[in-house]
Amino acid sequence: MKTNENFLRFGLIKFYNFLPVKLGLEKIGYKFFLSDPATLNDMLLNDKLDVATISSVTWINNQDLLKPILPFGLSCYGPVLSTFLVSNEPIENLDKKIIRLSNTSNTINSMVICILRKFYRINPIFSKNSSNFCAQVIIGDDALSFMDNKNNSFVYDVSELWKQQTNLPTVFSLLAARKEIRNDLLLDFIKTYSLALKFAEIEKNNLDWKYKKTSANEYYSNLSYILDTNDLKGLFELEKLIKSLNY
Repeated sequence: MKTNENFLRFGLIKFYNFLPVKLGLEKIGYKFFLSDPATLNDMLLNDKLDVATISSVTWINNQDLLKPILPFGLSCYGPVLSTFLVSNEPIENLDKKIIRLSNTSNTINSMVICILRKFYRINPIFSKNSSNFCAQVIIGDDALSFMDNKNNSFVYDVSELWKQQTNLPTVFSLLAARKEIRNDLLLDFIKTYSLALKFAEIEKNNLDWKYKKTSANEYYSNLSYILDTNDLKGLFELEKLIKSLNY
């Protein structure tokens, strides 16, 4: 992926939550790279991309390298229907139990850690590779598929847990750029992305939606690609908790 004179190297989250944006970008012919949040985080930090939709926690931890392109991101106030903590036991019983974290979302992992340690006052064992776990974090398209085949597990929507404890929205992702990116290129990109979001609103009605238990209308009505003041309060609250818990 090489930079050229007119276009920035742009990475977009490949999950269904950004599918309308993907279709909007395709509508206007802008080239982009699709991948999961963890991969995009690494690519942006390692100068393999110029701008990307990244985990909000990646920006929190790398503000010396990255700048947010506000007001663009992805947020939800309440249940998002695609970020779950799925457990064999009630959440309050997870102290000292192994929880397998997601390999693709730093933000949801951090939220789960903050919620359990700060608000439930428990200290589970967090792992990304354990096969012997009591609970696990499931996100994105895997979470939507999980709801189609839901069993008798205890299922907690992480965004809803966050709202219950803080009364604030969840900011899953930020549109962010490397700090050295030229302002003229960034301004052109912002115009393009803004146009893509306008098309995205139309494309929400034309999706190839494959999930049965969650409707497309229900899913996208909970999501916003534009962050408001309350969203930023939620983001800064997460930043404060991460720093206070010192992990």
